[in-house]
Amino acid sequence: MVLVDDYDVLTTAGQEPLVPFLPFIPSAADIGLHFVLTRRVAGASRGLYEPLVQALRESGTAALVMSGDRGEGQLFPGVYASRQPAGRGILIRRGHPNRLIQTVHSPA
Repeated sequence: MVLVDDYDVLTTAGQEPLVPFLPFIPSAADIGLHFVLTRRVAGASRGLYEPLVQALRESGTAALVMSGDRGEGQLFPGVYASRQPAGRGILIRRGHPNRLIQTVHSPA
């Protein structure tokens, strides 16, 4: 599993440190490769066209759009960011209707 927090910060100034993973994206499910990428909604409409994010989208990966400014535009077909309570977001999965979900943090 590859966990990337603040992907938008990692890719500043044109850096693309995760590009070596690109050839493995099409067969990720077969080889057990999983990605969890987080980024701010601000700038997300631009960030959706970065090579790794675009490859993940094309492979049919799921996404969770949480609270953000609607002014970012349409992030996924029919999905715009909106103000949400903490932990709430829209789950997007190919072949399924979009769902409003609530995540939870349960400290140990």
